[in-house]
Amino acid sequence: YELGQKVYRKDWSNQVILITDGDLNFGVTKKDGLQTLIEEKKKTGLFLSVIGTGLYNYQDEKLEVLSKHGNGTYCVVNALEDVDYSVNRRYVSLTNVVAKDVKAQVEFNPELVSSFRLLGFENRELHHDEFRDDTVISEPFGSGGYGVALYELTMKEPGSGVLEDMKYRKVVTTGSSELATVKIRYKEPLADKSHELEHVIPTAEEHYTDNLLLAWIVYVCAEKLRDSDQITERDEGLALAALDELGKDLKLLNYYDIRKLQAILQQSKRQLNVGGSVPIGI
Repeated sequence: YELGQKVYRKDWSNQVILITDGDLNFGVTKKDGLQTLIEEKKKTGLFLSVIGTGLYNYQDEKLEVLSKHGNGTYCVVNALEDVDYSVNRRYVSLTNVVAKDVKAQVEFNPELVSSFRLLGFENRELHHDEFRDDTVISEPFGSGGYGVALYELTMKEPGSGVLEDMKYRKVVTTGSSELATVKIRYKEPLADKSHELEHVIPTAEEHYTDNLLLAWIVYVCAEKLRDSDQITERDEGLALAALDELGKDLKLLNYYDIRKLQAILQQSKRQLNVGGSVPIGI
């Protein structure tokens, strides 16, 4: 931070990039103390991004929190092939934060969707009233950055209606045929007030693209690594076969990631040490 302040330029993107396994054992080491330091420095326009590395003593949760409080981005490097993607290709995203406190809210139409489940993101969950609370810290995004959220939907049968057979719980709808509405809130990097965007998803498509198929494969791998009861060995086999169905361009673009997905699907939970003390990186 002293070096960052020494070379600080008012109209530049000023960033400290920390490369560490998160086992912070000198200087300011307590998480609360680090957060205070980082939040003080970001007010001056000096942000913090973190590249996490290591396998056996890796403090993922701690590093993710630090980058969030520093208005920076966060990525993990745990294999040599990750270096090119995470550091070289994402360098602009790491060093050029374009939005902070980015929040997303998805509202499904109860006339079409009877229930839904967000897959993952437990460590990023916000309460409904926190979406428009500008004091709540959320995710920063760098230039070219993106986020993917997967939802599992249970669709209503045609003509099943929306009224619940309960005395104090009745759903009143507008009669809309829209599937869902996605709302995004974000702040400019040095601003305190948010902007809000809204996008309507008009219909539920019955076909899927290669990108969606790849997203489902990633979901199966993630559920396997967390020892979830939501998938079976049959799902793992289908996901492994689906990797061969992906288009050539998509395979080439995601070559190293697809190799990792194959390894996860091919290995047993014991080989992956699922439920053990050694964290697994993908």
